[in-house]
Amino acid sequence: MSHVSGANQVALKRFQIGIYIYASQETLPHRLSSDNCIPMDPFVDVFLQIDLDCSGRITTEELEYYVKNNDLDPVMIEKWRNLFDPENTGVITLETFCDTLGLHPAEVIKKRDAQQQQAGLLLGSDIQVIYENMPLADQVYISDVTRDCVKRLQSDEDLQSMMEDLKRHLDERFGASWQVAAVDGAYWITHTYLPGTSFQFVMGERAYMFWKIPE
Repeated sequence: MSHVSGANQVALKRFQIGIYIYASQETLPHRLSSDNCIPMDPFVDVFLQIDLDCSGRITTEELEYYVKNNDLDPVMIEKWRNLFDPENTGVITLETFCDTLGLHPAEVIKKRDAQQQQAGLLLGSDIQVIYENMPLADQVYISDVTRDCVKRLQSDEDLQSMMEDLKRHLDERFGASWQVAAVDGAYWITHTYLPGTSFQFVMGERAYMFWKIPE
């Protein structure tokens, strides 16, 4: 009985996914190079193109949309689900995608941030970043939503309700479970969070903290 090493398994999965990324494109090479290695940039680019909301999660609907709009073979949908969603949850996470291909999520997030900066995404001038481990697009989104909520805040008595609304909104958009906090004055904090989901900033007279924990 033959045994496939971990490294060879990753190489095989890279080959398989390469085939189904480019299944309907004339640019698909008919042969691999002698080391059977496909560059990783195309894989990362495809994930980022499918993940339109920059959530680090690809739904089946997003995958179907990408395949349809790029005239790819629909077989790619089933192959991606088999490779990256073997438990049939309906969602492909960045962590699972990277783990399957032997990539580091932080490298993918860094590349996405660079692309977003080139596209001109900027935080508002009223935002002073304290700490961030989050895609720029998510930082902009969260700070914009927070700003809108603060503008509607009638009094400090409504602050708790505002924070509950923010948490509920982020859970719905990015998935559970988000932690949110607002602090007046100085603070010290240690916290555990999922990669790419922590953002702390000052806006006005308060500091706002957002981070996501495992469900």
